[in-house]
Amino acid sequence: MNIVKYIINEIGHPVLFNSSLLHCQIKTNAISAGFAIIYFDTSTNKFKVKCFGGSESLNLKNDAADYKIIQTYLNDLILGLPEKNLY
Repeated sequence: MNIVKYIINEIGHPVLFNSSLLHCQIKTNAISAGFAIIYFDTSTNKFKVKCFGGSESLNLKNDAADYKIIQTYLNDLILGLPEKNLY
């Protein structure tokens, strides 16, 4: 399990980064921001994400859909696994 900071940019892509950085240090147009708990579920072989909080430096909150955006990014782009169960 890892806790990271994130920003969802203006085109809906997640930017994940170390929690030692401030959200405002990431140069992008953010529409939401916060913290994400990321873990790999070995029973499904997929990443699971929970988002919380917001960014004081950007004055933004997380959005209810942020976890899904990040989870899809990690599973589809990194692992090449579609979110839908193929079995």
